[in-house]
Amino acid sequence: MSVSSGSKESKDKKKKNTVNKISRMNQVEEGSSGKKKETTSTGSSESKNTSMKDETFDKARGAVKNTIGWMVQTQSKQSGLLGFFKAATFERNPPENHKTYAFQANREKNRNPDFPLYDHSRVRLKCEAESDNNYVNATNITCQPCDRKWVVAQHPMEKYYEDFWRMVFYQEIDVIFAIFSPDEQLPVYFPTEQGKFFNHGQFFVHCWKLTPPSGKYQATNYTIEVLPAGCSNARYTTILHYSHWPKGHVAPSPKVILKGIQALDPAEKVTKSKCLIHSAEGINRSMSFVMVDYVVELMFRNNTVDVKITSLIPELITQLRSQRGGAFQNRIFCLYALYVAIDYVKIRLTKFKNAPEVLLEITNLQKAMKKEFSGVIPRELGSSKKGATIDATIE
Repeated sequence: MSVSSGSKESKDKKKKNTVNKISRMNQVEEGSSGKKKETTSTGSSESKNTSMKDETFDKARGAVKNTIGWMVQTQSKQSGLLGFFKAATFERNPPENHKTYAFQANREKNRNPDFPLYDHSRVRLKCEAESDNNYVNATNITCQPCDRKWVVAQHPMEKYYEDFWRMVFYQEIDVIFAIFSPDEQLPVYFPTEQGKFFNHGQFFVHCWKLTPPSGKYQATNYTIEVLPAGCSNARYTTILHYSHWPKGHVAPSPKVILKGIQALDPAEKVTKSKCLIHSAEGINRSMSFVMVDYVVELMFRNNTVDVKITSLIPELITQLRSQRGGAFQNRIFCLYALYVAIDYVKIRLTKFKNAPEVLLEITNLQKAMKKEFSGVIPRELGSSKKGATIDATIE
């Protein structure tokens, strides 16, 4: 199937964006070690770091300190942060009565009947006729006052691949974060070899480019061309496949999430790109990824973390759960999301040699937090030991 010449510009733009994304992703890896690889003619890289000023942190200092202060205070209590998350219902008072009519009418399109899809926040497929079924198991996620909008979905079901690609094309999805590992035995819904293609109903899906992982535990990058029948202008979507993050585990490293998020934000400015993220059911791994993005944005870009910090984190989780049914069913993912968010702060403070007192608080706090989820960090491939499941660890 051919594409009109108008799509060549999209291809060139996608090439440039891919190069820029890889460049930005590398910045996190460099920053996490506290070193900068480049040197200047005026002196060593260490001297340059010492004199550098992190204006972004300076603006966000109050928000960051309030967030970490609340976490330290909560962790110091007998039940700790995890106990707090497990005890909280994260529901409105009085509870909201979310309608689930579409979910009930399309049970065969849901991987898990225990996690309802709410009518008010579900994604509606573009259909040619009003009588056509517009249901897909995917949720529009927003967080005021944050800019980025997410679509959180279950892993596509083989029978309904056409629905998935219809959503990607007409919702103008630029990036798909695909979280699934081989041991989950989930079907691969996109071609994984460069030049290969699938035809899913009315949609031509072609692997235009493949880029291997840039580092340990990082994503394989696929540039996918999506073209519906009768259309000459294809959409080019990036799929970042995280194959080392199995179900029942947190990410193998905070950089898995941080590098993915940073790739979306050139020059620390939130892009308007629409992102889709999915795991098996789209309730734990996917939602922890989204939560990290919003916590970092609240601290560093909106600077809205003020004296009401005691309610901000619970309010954020409540917002997310009110949009995606079953979100954070296992509360350890709330804890891990905060762990990753403050790891981002630690990377900045280490890189710019800033706020040593905050850095010390983060280091001590992370030691305590990591004890809670150390059993659910995936082991390296080839290891004879397997991480415990979340249920076995926290229940």
